[in-house]
Amino acid sequence: MDPAHFQAAVRGDVNEFPFCDIDKPGISTIFNKLSPLGNSMLHVAASYNHKEIVELMARNFPGLVSKTNNQEDTALHVAARTGNLETVATIVYCAKQIPTITSEADPSLLRMKNSKGNTALHDALLSLLASRDIDGTTSDKSLDLAALTLHLASQEPEVLYYQNKEGKSPLCLAVEFGREDILDYLLTVTAEVHGSDDRMPEGESPAHVAVKQKRLDLLKIIIQKKPELQRLRDEKGNTPLHCASSVGFIEGVRYLLEVNNDSVLERNEKGLYPLHVACKSGQVEISKKLLTKWADPTELLCNRGRNILHVAAKSGKQHVVTCIMEESISDKLINQMDNYGNTPLHLAVLRGHYYVVEILLRDNRLISTFKNNEGLTAYDIAANQSEILGTEFSENQITPGKKNVADHESSKAAGYTEKQPTKAHSKKSKTPHTFEAIMTLSIFACRSRRSLMNHCVSVEKRRLKRDGGRNEEVKKRINNLLVVATVIVGAAFAASIQMASAGGNANEKNSTNAIANDSLRWFHIYDTIAMHTSIVAAFLLCCAQLVAGYIASSIVHLVFRLLGISLYMTCVAFTITTGIAVRSNETYSEIIFVIHLIFIFVQSFVLIPFLLVSVKLKEGSILLLYYVYFLCDFHFNRRK
Repeated sequence: MDPAHFQAAVRGDVNEFPFCDIDKPGISTIFNKLSPLGNSMLHVAASYNHKEIVELMARNFPGLVSKTNNQEDTALHVAARTGNLETVATIVYCAKQIPTITSEADPSLLRMKNSKGNTALHDALLSLLASRDIDGTTSDKSLDLAALTLHLASQEPEVLYYQNKEGKSPLCLAVEFGREDILDYLLTVTAEVHGSDDRMPEGESPAHVAVKQKRLDLLKIIIQKKPELQRLRDEKGNTPLHCASSVGFIEGVRYLLEVNNDSVLERNEKGLYPLHVACKSGQVEISKKLLTKWADPTELLCNRGRNILHVAAKSGKQHVVTCIMEESISDKLINQMDNYGNTPLHLAVLRGHYYVVEILLRDNRLISTFKNNEGLTAYDIAANQSEILGTEFSENQITPGKKNVADHESSKAAGYTEKQPTKAHSKKSKTPHTFEAIMTLSIFACRSRRSLMNHCVSVEKRRLKRDGGRNEEVKKRINNLLVVATVIVGAAFAASIQMASAGGNANEKNSTNAIANDSLRWFHIYDTIAMHTSIVAAFLLCCAQLVAGYIASSIVHLVFRLLGISLYMTCVAFTITTGIAVRSNETYSEIIFVIHLIFIFVQSFVLIPFLLVSVKLKEGSILLLYYVYFLCDFHFNRRK
């Protein structure tokens, strides 16, 4: 396209070339040329709202009306985004006249989609959404776009059902905009054209969008104008009631049940009822409401044969579990097995939801000895997971190429087979974290009156057979480090007593002794740190000889760092005492200070990387978790 012709289209003067000579032969060559973005002169004129120029070109060159640019936009798309009703009306009118003039143009201009899957009506609504003011007021541009939207909808109501690449129809966009008048008009148009037939929009229903936005007013308009929209399901087979149950829209749930009480028994692709979805999402109030709609929830099972307590336990929603357990129907739910033999307790243990495990084990109606199809009780699963995680600590990592045993056991017990895709398998076979696994086993052991220590001992015996010489090596390290820690404690204690005595003999009040006294205070601070870190290290080393081998290994790593800090503090304290000793000779004092400074720098350079590059978080936290482990045991035993 010639730049001069492009500028002429921007200015929009009908008396300017080439528009003034549009009737002359051969002029079509100019109008068929495109800009770098693939825009014709009709696109350019439409974007600047030049109605007369647009009408002139559309009547003389009908092929331009349906011509698309690089984004597959027609001139109607461009005009719809600008919000000029007159320009849009002109293009629509000319497009409808084209079939009677020539067969060049496509009569379904309003149905044409661009590269984003948007029709002109989509673009008008998206522009309307974008033009909303922050303070909620309506601008003049919004009013123009609203009028334009209504005009396009009246010209081709069928387009209201078309879905773009984001899965949104114009009706859904109208709900997102939130204007009741526009939504009411659009639904009225569809009702007038299609009546009460079964025509449904593609993709998500506007009822789903209204529910997600928790707009009861818009939901009522949709159901009243087009009742059949509540039957539409999304890509996962969810009805609007499923969606309302998931997002916690209690007002929407009540209204949808009033309109169609039978929707409570509709299932999605996974076989989940709205009650299942509410329990899975932790919606207590909605769960209570839906529980009243069916007398026996044991009949409400998903494709895996799971009841509502299974779903709540697996999702770790302890408040929903408590709510269900308070209902009389929980007698039939608490020990019910799914298709894989798992009770709600099995699923809670598999996912490491220790709060749910505690709630279930607290109930006397629970039978915790039931075995699933793999022959495992819930306690067996908890013990296996704890042992497997402990094995990972001792080995630090799983051998490359070797399947994670914990994942395998969890997925096998939950009923996931090898035939499933790897991606889905890895996602669904997620094992609990270390803390969750240990807390689950702890609570389970306390409530089931099993000895947690006996379990730890049995696990340790099996490890001793496997680790053998490695444990002996750890013991040697413990003994060596214990000697070092004891020596540091003794040296720090002796130095503290000696310097305290020396400080007490200095009664002079001159400035030199005042500086010495200040230095002594700093000496005692560093000496105290060195002594106490060594004492803690020695205490931990004594404990390391009484606990499991893999925990002892973690303690050794921790003690090494504590002793490093202790030695560092001892060095600083020694530097201070040396400075006090030679304070009378300024030359010697400066030389010794420089020597100490150099070596402290070297020690820092060597020690700091070892302090920063610590062992894995799992290994470092295992000791703390075992404290929680036994404290939990003590706590629940006191409550019995």
